[in-house]
Amino acid sequence: MKRKQINIKAINKKCWKALSSIQLGIYCLIALFILTIAGTLAQVNVGIYVATKTYFSAFFVYAHVFGFKVPIFPGAITIGLLLLVNLMAAHITRLHISVKKAGIWLIHAGVIVLILGGAISVFLSDESQMIIKEGESRYFSEDFHSYELVLIKPLDNGQDQQFIVDASALKTGYRLRDSVIDLDLDILEFFANSTLQKTTKPLAAYSGIGAYEVASPLPEVSQDNYKNVPSAIIDVKHNQSSYLMLLSAGFKNLQPIPNSPYYIALRYKRHYNSFAIHLLDFKHERYEQSEIPSHFSSHVQLIDSNQTRLVDYVIEMNKPLRYDGKTYFQASFDEDDTLSVLQVVENPGWLLPYLATAIITLGLCYQFF
Repeated sequence: MKRKQINIKAINKKCWKALSSIQLGIYCLIALFILTIAGTLAQVNVGIYVATKTYFSAFFVYAHVFGFKVPIFPGAITIGLLLLVNLMAAHITRLHISVKKAGIWLIHAGVIVLILGGAISVFLSDESQMIIKEGESRYFSEDFHSYELVLIKPLDNGQDQQFIVDASALKTGYRLRDSVIDLDLDILEFFANSTLQKTTKPLAAYSGIGAYEVASPLPEVSQDNYKNVPSAIIDVKHNQSSYLMLLSAGFKNLQPIPNSPYYIALRYKRHYNSFAIHLLDFKHERYEQSEIPSHFSSHVQLIDSNQTRLVDYVIEMNKPLRYDGKTYFQASFDEDDTLSVLQVVENPGWLLPYLATAIITLGLCYQFF
């Protein structure tokens, strides 16, 4: 009995034909259109951050079916990858280099650059906020969607040695055992969101700020106008002594660990700069006979570690500051117009959408004229 031989060449031809087909490109565009509508509508309930993570920074959109997480639709990453493969395959199989088809080549090249820019934004960009009062300086911004546990040991040279545990590891039952740090730490209870209440009498079992506060768990929130306040009850062991402590992102100050050189805190994740931003003046203008903001701006100075002024700039609603790979937008304000909130975006691919638009425009002009 003769075995039927597999025609590898024919299979490869069919695969290339499917990958380079116009139909696949159209299906990807339709899926992207549906995903954009679904993600935009979801922002009303879950906020921009969660909607972006669920629909636009994911390989698949999931739904919970009978307790199981099931993929129900391709995410923007999957659609973008398919569209990228489709465009490249179309060039290899159908589109030959010629002066006549130069416009199509430019249009497709612009779309490829646009997709690559989106991928860089998804995987490499970071967003955080810098909150500054008039007359104060900040050398870090905070990501209010993530948090970290930090142990700080002041050194003799005026610097700090930091040991940081990321949010992904923080949960009830977490144990920290490290040969570099001469203490042991156990998380007895962890709340991803909580409320803090002051006690009328100090709790003798707790050390530090926790002796005067009680943390109660709350459901996690995702709306843009709210932020979670993580808290943890920890047991710290040092030199055969044990200390019960309450940590919370709601505390502004570090807590010293008794009889040790360390300070400890549970705080929002920080992104540090090599320079400080000093807020000279904040201006907030309103429409006449209204409390609706018409314009607000921050007059800032960038100062290096030697107290040398680097940049003097006014950040406005539609006029961000770009410096050292980061963009500072005027986002909000508080405390009787003396506190400014700057949105800090670090996106290595921020120029690619502009470049892609220019390439596509050039291609369209060449193709039609």
